[in-house]
Amino acid sequence: MTRTEFCALISMLLGVAPLLGPAAEIGAGHEYDNIILEEPIHRSEKELPAEFRLLPEKTIRDYDAKMFGLSYDFAAQDGISMAAEVPGKPYPEILPDFTDAARGVPLPLNRLWLLKDNWKFASGPLAERVKHKQASWAPERIQVTGPVETIRSILAVDPEAQFDIMVSVGDAECARQAREIAEFLTGDASTEWGRKRIEWGLPDPVKVAIWELGNETDWSSQKLTADKYVQTCKEVMAAIRSVVPDAKFAPHAATAPWHETQNKHWKEWHRKLLAELADEIDYFAFHPYYHGYPISVIDNYLDVIRDDIASSSNPGIRIFISEHGLWPGGEPGRWENSWYKTHALQGCLAVSEWFNRMLARPEVAAMTMHACSSGPWGMFYPDPYSRKVYATGLAELFKFYKLIPFGGKVIGQELRGAGTAFDGKLSLSAVAVEQDGKRYVVLTNRLPDTDRELSLDLAGGTVEHVYTLTADSVSEVNTAVDKPIAIHYRKGTAEDAKTIRLPAGSVTLLVCRAK
Repeated sequence: MTRTEFCALISMLLGVAPLLGPAAEIGAGHEYDNIILEEPIHRSEKELPAEFRLLPEKTIRDYDAKMFGLSYDFAAQDGISMAAEVPGKPYPEILPDFTDAARGVPLPLNRLWLLKDNWKFASGPLAERVKHKQASWAPERIQVTGPVETIRSILAVDPEAQFDIMVSVGDAECARQAREIAEFLTGDASTEWGRKRIEWGLPDPVKVAIWELGNETDWSSQKLTADKYVQTCKEVMAAIRSVVPDAKFAPHAATAPWHETQNKHWKEWHRKLLAELADEIDYFAFHPYYHGYPISVIDNYLDVIRDDIASSSNPGIRIFISEHGLWPGGEPGRWENSWYKTHALQGCLAVSEWFNRMLARPEVAAMTMHACSSGPWGMFYPDPYSRKVYATGLAELFKFYKLIPFGGKVIGQELRGAGTAFDGKLSLSAVAVEQDGKRYVVLTNRLPDTDRELSLDLAGGTVEHVYTLTADSVSEVNTAVDKPIAIHYRKGTAEDAKTIRLPAGSVTLLVCRAK
């Protein structure tokens, strides 16, 4: 089976439509229309030296678990066997398929969109559920894996999981829906919707860390003006606060600010929101997809948002990256030809580079990678033949960063050599964390054919353990039957504190004992 056939099968199984269309359109799949995408990185050398130095006296930020969150496509959950209808039982039964595939993956922050009435149509006893379109292009059907089943499945993997709940905005009904959603997720048995949640299988209130206000409302086919968005945000926030007084909110900064329809006025959008809403919000949501443009270009947009926040009436607002991932361009023909890249080893390397860079930015508070399972972007998919749910290489990447204890401090580090400058040619990146007398150094080599020979200055530390995530080629993908993208372990040696060889296309973790 070709990659194109494979992607088409996955698309059919998940019920997602091809994200294609004329170059002048807006919306999902058009973020990089009429933009020349960056060329794949490459070096002709088989080995390329560089230097790494640890700067433990410099503290940058917390190593926060919420930087490793995951976004969920409401329309895709039935495709990955989270729950199933069981004859004779009124409610869906949670299946082990997803929880088994996700075992060991950190799920500290989980982004769910409760879309207007769709969340109600997919809740409660199956006999009372309503057929509806889970996505605009999908046929009407009963949804088995609704919000209760999705949340229960996530909690089965991570009992301490928190949630970003995205609510609809834009019309008069949205405020009423938002109040009911807040009561449904957080209310007790004395409330109408809290009682229903308990009856339907979620006895405890859901830990909502962030309430996200709509999704790319300046970009969708039903786009709002800035004035209308501000108005509806105020109405929805008031409705949620009537139930959750200390709720934390994240409106959206402009979508795809590099796009030709956005680049002249994208700053006006978030500046209008800051002028009108700064004292009522806690975050700005932003959706960067990289390689696409290199991360150094995407970073410039974050700089503008950060600096405008700093000069606002509420400089404590932080940035919430509620979607991110590799942009799968570059293959000829239909876009699906490139979908494999998002979760192939090259996708894992790109996400690793993104993690390394964002962990150097204190203003970024949280991130949810797109997505659990959705068209081009997926941590989990159903096998086209057996229907068995399997984890892609992105699950291994998240497990890799979980090897570093959450709650530590990101500390300073410095790389020198080819491909280390923060520009469009960046291919070697790093992040360092200190926790309980140990230092953890992540080194990401995105070059597909070139090893990196690093000379190390670990501030007197010794290397106890070495972990490496890699595969034979950056095009390798994990499937239900084959797991070429894997984490390899060996004990550290005295020589590892001086030099380390990073294989082509790899992420390496050095676990060091401080001097």
